[in-house]
This record gives sequence, structure tokens and C-alpha cells, in this order.
Amino acid sequence: MKIKFPIYTALFNKVLKSYLKAGKLFAQKIKDESVLKYHISVKDLRNRTCLQIMAQNSLYEILSVEDIGTIISKEWNGKTLLYGN
Repeated sequence: MKIKFPIYTALFNKVLKSYLKAGKLFAQKIKDESVLKYHISVKDLRNRTCLQIMAQNSLYEILSVEDIGTIISKEWNGKTLLYGN
């Protein structure tokens, strides 16, 4: 993300790292796949899922959590098998 006010860059980066760490920890602590799938499928006010937001903003640190990768693989393979894409 691009910040218009450079004086806030360090603060923004610090807050971003904290949120990334919290998000990754949250994803790792959830053991039930259906609960994790629910949380990454919830939509915001712009009708974007958490998964879409993470992908659009290159938040690969959270996407690298093994259980999220499993959910993404199952979704991708399911759509491929169903629609042939």
C-alpha cells in the first residue's frame, strides 16, 4: 500500500506487521477447518472476502499458513472439477 504522508510510514509499517502477526497467529490457532473457512469467507462492506483482501494486498505471510493453503486448494480443485476451468 502507498502512503501519502511519509512521516507516518514507519508507524504504518509497525501496525501492519502487528496485524499480520496477529492474523497469522489467529489462523494457526484455529484447528477446525470449517471455522477457518468461515472466517476467510466473511465479506466486508465492499463485498470482498478476507481471502480476496489478503491476495489483493499481497499479504502472503498469512496466506502461507498451511490450513489456509489447504482450504484454497480444495476450493480451487473443486471449482476446476465442477466448471472445467
